[in-house]
Amino acid sequence: MKKSLLTILFAFLIFSCDNYVDSSVKIENYIPESSSVVVKIKNVSKFKNSIINNEYLNKLIKTKKYLIEAISVIEKNEFDDQIAICFYKTDETYFNVIGSPKKIDSLANFFVVKEKDFSVISNNPDLKRNNSKNDIFSSKFKNIDQTNTNFSISFNSNLSKNLADILFNKTLNLKKENLYFNVETTNNVIFLNGVIDNSLEILDQDTDQSFLDEIINSDINFYFDPDQDLVEEYDLINSNIENPINLFQLLDSSNESDKFKLFQLKNSDKISSINGVISDFKDDLKNSSDNFKYEIKFKNNITVGPIIVKNHINNKSELIIQDENDILHLINSSGQIEWSKKIEGQVLNEIHQIDSYKNGKLQFLFATKNKLHLVDRKGRDVGKFPLKFNDNITQPISVFDYDNNKNYRVLITQNDELFMFDSKGSRVRGFDYIKNEEIINSPKHFRILDKDLIVFKTRNDLKIINRRGRPRIETKTKFNFSSGNVFQFGNTIVTQTSKNEIIEIDLKGNTKIIDSYSSDMNFSSQKNIMVINSVNTIFSKANKSNLKFGTYSNLKIYNSDKFTLISIFDNQNKEAYLFDKNLNMFDDFPIKSESFINYRLNKDYFEFAFKTENKSIKFYKKSI
Repeated sequence: MKKSLLTILFAFLIFSCDNYVDSSVKIENYIPESSSVVVKIKNVSKFKNSIINNEYLNKLIKTKKYLIEAISVIEKNEFDDQIAICFYKTDETYFNVIGSPKKIDSLANFFVVKEKDFSVISNNPDLKRNNSKNDIFSSKFKNIDQTNTNFSISFNSNLSKNLADILFNKTLNLKKENLYFNVETTNNVIFLNGVIDNSLEILDQDTDQSFLDEIINSDINFYFDPDQDLVEEYDLINSNIENPINLFQLLDSSNESDKFKLFQLKNSDKISSINGVISDFKDDLKNSSDNFKYEIKFKNNITVGPIIVKNHINNKSELIIQDENDILHLINSSGQIEWSKKIEGQVLNEIHQIDSYKNGKLQFLFATKNKLHLVDRKGRDVGKFPLKFNDNITQPISVFDYDNNKNYRVLITQNDELFMFDSKGSRVRGFDYIKNEEIINSPKHFRILDKDLIVFKTRNDLKIINRRGRPRIETKTKFNFSSGNVFQFGNTIVTQTSKNEIIEIDLKGNTKIIDSYSSDMNFSSQKNIMVINSVNTIFSKANKSNLKFGTYSNLKIYNSDKFTLISIFDNQNKEAYLFDKNLNMFDDFPIKSESFINYRLNKDYFEFAFKTENKSIKFYKKSI
């Protein structure tokens, strides 16, 4: 009996050890030693964007069937974390895509192995695990890998030597070691920063500084910045490489070779560093007076945005859009996707930026149909957010900072009710609005003569309440209202009725009709300026401008200390107009657009972004 128990226990331990070994399987077990190229993707959204929008990479992946297939696996499946792709050859070229997909779709022609912490998707019918981990591509260059924010490429020793010889147009005395590149992209440039882990003997050290000076001082404008993207001290340099360079594999390539290419090498005792650029020439026509910055394309239709937001690190403008699959994308100032985040439902119109922790770092605050989100610049949910509501949120959220001290108040509208929260997601005690009729616009905050007013409309009343949600001003005359916005004009409140009347309300509740129109109209106001659009005219008190016959909406005023901009969108002709404060139209306007344009006004320039097609966005910067 004792012997039987020992036998069972021994068998159990063996079985348990097998399970333990299986659970320790690493990604490196699925990178064959015969691999010629390994791609490590740190930011999946950014990588996808690079493939779609960078012409060089977009054409490059179409050179081989296995490249197209490997990229399609990534495009059609959503991965939780980083991805590794290895390419290796036996009787034909195979690939393994290694990562953690949330679900695996569209893989009828591929082979899948599921491990505890990741899955392997391959075009190899004999896909199997290596008995030993392949550390060739995984253990080296860990320090430089920490700076990888998009993707990196490692080449085996043979390809490393061949590629280095091509880059510098000479035979280099390389040992059997590997070349590693971190890859960053814009829509027009590939930036490569890499190392070779070896001692390199350069027989012909022709640095040719005059050659580099000629490039930097030439009349040719490149998309890259020589001062920022090139190094002053180097041992080798080469430019305008005749042969195509395929970053995923070094065989024959049909990729176009008419790009500008420049590579520099700095030799040292142990590690030689290589940096380089592959760049388009600037299109002088496209980059002249209109200051075109970039265009970015997406796989899916854009449903929200572009919304211009501020990068608190460098103060540059970035964009947020949402696509038809409810995925949010943050686009950096170079036109590259920083992150993508799947949320439940469509964003309600606006995205606010707040400094919830009062440390200079901005977060994105927005609502969907039944959730309130606060997301940091890396796409991570903040604190207890998102907050979930049982009833639908029926208006875009309102965000108030009464005293400009970052004690934010967030007002949630649910039909006829209002609920107030702080920036940490807690209900604000003491705010008690007594519900009445359905609220038909997003509440606004105004400070007029040192009085805080929260103003919104129902169909039959204009509500003016205080910080605690109690009535502050009762209007003396009732109107039937449209759902249009409420504005401040001087020391009064102005808004629009359902009869196309503009009414004015003072701080005593007195009301008067200041204008009336026989047809549909739009108007907007900011303190001391009011602009009105009726039929095919746009006018203020002192100025007027004619428009094409169309259907106009989204009349907005943008103010800074120095300038005022006025914009409006023609839904019928799909054109956006922009005027100065005297209603003089800016050069190059109107602009063809699929949606109204979002602007950001700065000291001496303004920026704007818009949809050119349902899947494409353009971004511009224009001096005033």
